[in-house]
Amino acid sequence: MKLIRNIIFFAFGISILLSIYQYFEDTKKEAQEESKRQNKYNDNLTNCYYDPYSKMESPYFQYETGYIKPDRYGDLSLPLKIKTYIKTGPSNYEEAITKLPAFTKVKVIDEELHDVGYGDFKGYLKVRCIDTLQNNTYLITDNSFSVIDYRKCPIDKAISNGPVLAKYSNSKILPIGSNGNWTNIPEKSVIIIKNKPNISDSRARNFENYMECDVYDIKRKTYINNILFDTKSLTIIE
Repeated sequence: MKLIRNIIFFAFGISILLSIYQYFEDTKKEAQEESKRQNKYNDNLTNCYYDPYSKMESPYFQYETGYIKPDRYGDLSLPLKIKTYIKTGPSNYEEAITKLPAFTKVKVIDEELHDVGYGDFKGYLKVRCIDTLQNNTYLITDNSFSVIDYRKCPIDKAISNGPVLAKYSNSKILPIGSNGNWTNIPEKSVIIIKNKPNISDSRARNFENYMECDVYDIKRKTYINNILFDTKSLTIIE
């Protein structure tokens, strides 16, 4: 009887030791994976660009950590928020009431993408916000997600990823109005940098550092659209 009891205690002790060993192995593996993700993120941030579809096969986004980004062709009114969606059928989606703040840090839980040809995919991502206590998941479009926080990049590279907020920080460099004339904008105005000017925009032909922007008038709560700003006169708001 005593021998049996000793065998049971010995087996129980071995079980505990194996559990502890497995815990440390899992923790070590998780740390290694996190280190790989961080190194990849640093590389992406250095290049200020990341194309998830450069992977040869799916999943393209699943398990990636990144940031919700505004749509340069969508609603850019302040504060910048991103639409979420609900699934209403096998391939049908409708806009939800909830909107998420731009540049919210999220993790992609799942992806629902379809091939639109020429190696391009479109669809929706199921994401979970990381820096909140809530455990809710949301559906966003695939073009509303960026692996990198591109606000940390130089403006000319950041804008290739999506719109950014900036402040007009150097009034000595005048912007160009929609009529092609220099225009006066109050210093420290909030600027929404939308895109590089269209190649057909004659205003930018001799000004390669200029970006197409909207100016938010805080007092009037209105927007002055289609103003070109020199990137040297702007400071990104993080």
